[in-house]
Amino acid sequence: MSSTDMKTVRRGSRTFFLIWFGQLISLIGSNMTSFGLGVWVSQNTGSVTQYAITILCNLVPTSLVAPIAGAIVDRFDRRKVMIISDSAAGLSSLFVATMFFTGRLEVYHIYLSSIVTAIAGTFQTPAYQATITLLVPRDQYKRAAGLLQLSEALGLLIAPPLAGLLLVTIELQGIILLDFFTLFFSLFTLATARFPSLPFNGENDRPTTSILEEIAFGMRFILRYPGFIAMTLYVVLFLQILFGFATALITPLVLSFADEFVFGLVIGAIGIGALVGGILMAVWGGFKSRTNTILIFAIPYGLSLIAGGLRPDPLVGAIAGFTLGVAHSMVIGSNRVLWQMKVPPEIQGRVFSTRLLIAVGAQSLGTLIAGPLADRIFEPLFAAPRVLPGLLNIPSILPLRPAGGLANTVGTVIGVGQGRGMAFMFVLLGILALIATVFAARSRNLRRLEYDMPDAIRIEKITPDELPPATEF
Repeated sequence: MSSTDMKTVRRGSRTFFLIWFGQLISLIGSNMTSFGLGVWVSQNTGSVTQYAITILCNLVPTSLVAPIAGAIVDRFDRRKVMIISDSAAGLSSLFVATMFFTGRLEVYHIYLSSIVTAIAGTFQTPAYQATITLLVPRDQYKRAAGLLQLSEALGLLIAPPLAGLLLVTIELQGIILLDFFTLFFSLFTLATARFPSLPFNGENDRPTTSILEEIAFGMRFILRYPGFIAMTLYVVLFLQILFGFATALITPLVLSFADEFVFGLVIGAIGIGALVGGILMAVWGGFKSRTNTILIFAIPYGLSLIAGGLRPDPLVGAIAGFTLGVAHSMVIGSNRVLWQMKVPPEIQGRVFSTRLLIAVGAQSLGTLIAGPLADRIFEPLFAAPRVLPGLLNIPSILPLRPAGGLANTVGTVIGVGQGRGMAFMFVLLGILALIATVFAARSRNLRRLEYDMPDAIRIEKITPDELPPATEF
């Protein structure tokens, strides 16, 4: 590679790092606002249902808008898409801050703000991920993916405790305004960055069909390759359903045997694990085969879920959470690299949005059904027996409530009473993850994906104005 080529490569990498840093600052601000608004809803309504609605206001719009977002991202300048998306999120935060300052903030205002922010993020995410292929050399994809995982981990690790501290100092309105300024910083980095233009040739030429036809393009692309079908079913669909279950259950599970402080430590351990996994992905990048990296780290992923449900012990929960954070970062990061290397840049918006649609839909499904399954089936199965109080120091043998159906069998291992049904669900989730990994490892289509399907484009040099054309595949 000539000295000129090296300079253009370094320029593209510096541009990506600048954008990454701006998005990291914005992510921390957004997460602080989400935390503060969640506390506000809980304190002012006392309703778990209304708090859950705020979560759905983030998930449902993403599922509905993702296909349209992918078509838009592939039609227009991705830098401009990111600028418009961040601007919409910033205006949403400013609206909530205005309502709060004027004393007119209502719960439905937060719902509306969450919907607008979710829609903006649905456009921003595929555009952001697709910039890696435009700006970063192919041999640096793993590091770039690691930086994305690192930013997500830092957002999870830094935002909640920082927001908790700021709530007692500058209060909610201060956090929202701070979020607005972090979004302004990310807009500045995007406005000063230069993106290479997209390559268009062959059947993947610049879209000329209707939006409705392009919405189905991402799904048709995935269904065209058996390896991508297998990977989508395993990582994007199945593991995301398990992640949705775990997300919905972890808070009530930990709080069933520990206080809020210990719960914060367990969540912090997950964040530290995700941070370590992001650093590991950025520095090491995993094994030579991305598929092998995914399959190998899926093993501690499943084992950590099992360990987290076996004992009501904060230390065990923290260790399991840390392991889960590391494994999740490596699995998701390696999967992201694989798609970036195989999908041509000019169609990544549509394909990545389809993948986002499946992932968010699967996570939403897991989140929605986890609660009813826990409340109506698994928690009663591990209910502890209750008896009438005795008289005259003579213990009573008259049962007030019999033991749950699994209290005298599985309950002797993992315990009985509040939370142990959810703990058993974690054990089942871990076992299902391991079983799915065994089947995935036996799938020839998944194992051969990296070898049967050539890289979509080999970016060995980057110029400010153009990229080499995508190879035929």
